[in-house]
Amino acid sequence: MSLKLPKPVEGALRQVASELEGLLQGISMPSRLKESTMHYLLHRGKMIRPMLALYTAYMLSNDPTPAIYPAVSIELLHVASLLQDDIIDGHVVRRGVETPFKRFGTEYAMLASDMLIAKAVEYALKAKTKSVALELTNAALRLTIGQSYELEYRLSGEISLDRYLKIVENKTASLISSSMVVGGYVSDADDQLIARLRRLGRILGVAYQIRDDLIDYLKLDEENPQGLRSVDVNIVDVLKADGSEEPITDAVKILEKYLNDARVEAQALNWGLLNEFVEYLEDVVRLVKEKE
Repeated sequence: MSLKLPKPVEGALRQVASELEGLLQGISMPSRLKESTMHYLLHRGKMIRPMLALYTAYMLSNDPTPAIYPAVSIELLHVASLLQDDIIDGHVVRRGVETPFKRFGTEYAMLASDMLIAKAVEYALKAKTKSVALELTNAALRLTIGQSYELEYRLSGEISLDRYLKIVENKTASLISSSMVVGGYVSDADDQLIARLRRLGRILGVAYQIRDDLIDYLKLDEENPQGLRSVDVNIVDVLKADGSEEPITDAVKILEKYLNDARVEAQALNWGLLNEFVEYLEDVVRLVKEKE
């Protein structure tokens, strides 16, 4: 993903990366625990959540610096959830490399997630804004609830579009929404603007998950051609279960609806990067049509 970040946001994002890379500096622990904890911090993804927190703060106050610690906390919570996902869903490869779960086993992957959550709390408190800590605590709770809804699906085998959206809104959209909200909090945004940021983040979060579902289902990820959908709930499977005759086409239509809603909210804020992000999410529509 290539978005045109303002220079101050680029610099702040580098500081977030530096904090992540030095997370365990000076802490003595077994090498397996350290490697498990640091694995996804060194094999980083797109850093979308920290980027959204920093960009929101920059657009509201012209200074992304106060959002650096919250951005670190958000990424740590996200990475902790990846480790737990690997355990629950049995993932052996992610981001093109062997997962800590596969390499070191369930025990170390779980301990590493505990370590990351502890550090996430530390960085949330460093923000020195009570609203930030409460927001991130709530996001972590919702993420856990979302995972539990997905487990219920695995146990019962029963799924519907409404249940799918309940999973996604809690598990994926909660952190993306909170990323924008904490950027607002550190910039002293009023309640009305916080509500808009929360709404836009939720819409973007659902759209992001549907995009990933389509990429996984159609094996469009070159780094992970087998996908991660062996047990994860996927919108295409959900629509099949709901009786759709063209589940991929219907999934694209749902994605396009969320993207249209996101575009309206983004235009109201008039932040150029958000429009770019929507266009990035929309790229999968073109890929799906080419695949057909």
